[in-house]
Amino acid sequence: MGIFSNLFGPKAPELHDLSVLHTDMHSHLIPGIDDGVETVEQSIAMIKGLMAFGYRRFITTPHILPGMYNNSAASIMPGLALVRQAIAAEGLGVTIEAAGEYYYDETFEEMAKEDDLLMFGGKRILFELPNMHEPQMLRHTVFALTCRGITPVLAHVERYPYLYEKGLSDVEELVNMGVEMQVNIGTFTGIYGPQLQKAAYQMIDAGLVSYLGSDLHGEKHLGYITRALHDKKFRQVLAKHEFKNKEL
Repeated sequence: MGIFSNLFGPKAPELHDLSVLHTDMHSHLIPGIDDGVETVEQSIAMIKGLMAFGYRRFITTPHILPGMYNNSAASIMPGLALVRQAIAAEGLGVTIEAAGEYYYDETFEEMAKEDDLLMFGGKRILFELPNMHEPQMLRHTVFALTCRGITPVLAHVERYPYLYEKGLSDVEELVNMGVEMQVNIGTFTGIYGPQLQKAAYQMIDAGLVSYLGSDLHGEKHLGYITRALHDKKFRQVLAKHEFKNKEL
């Protein structure tokens, strides 16, 4: 057995929680401002649930979608203050910050030129794309952001098959342009379908994914994380690959 161990190298240990990530950088924990939690009590319940998985820091990211979720610092920061007060009252040893999850449309193209963007981890901005088609100006907007020293972070990249259905070259191109990719933990359970699950693993194996996120909206997403942690292949991903969550 020792001879074969030397030939193939040491086997990476399996991890059974998410403490190696330390920080969850995609969630919807501010009550009543998007399709996430509705009350401060729910916020605290979800934070306690995430703490049980090993998280100790949170960057919550309410939707910013004009016409549906008209969020800005004016709505997000007071909600963040309420959650922080509740965390302190509960004596929870965690920290929480807030940014935003921007929906890519013409409005975002204009917002990307402004100085009041809600960012995290220095100068990073989380954004999501339409599910059905790539925005025409995507690469132009990415270039404009990176020229300003801003790092675009693409939320749940696995949800956009048009970026990878013919291979990973488009994802690789965006990464080479300076985009960091995030994948939802729930995707590894197959709940969003086998195509997305397969793509998530392929992009991670290719070294294209920087972050894992809960994208927590409510209790069901805690269940998705539990299911993922019961999956041996996912546990091996946690042990084998370095993600940037803990650096934020």
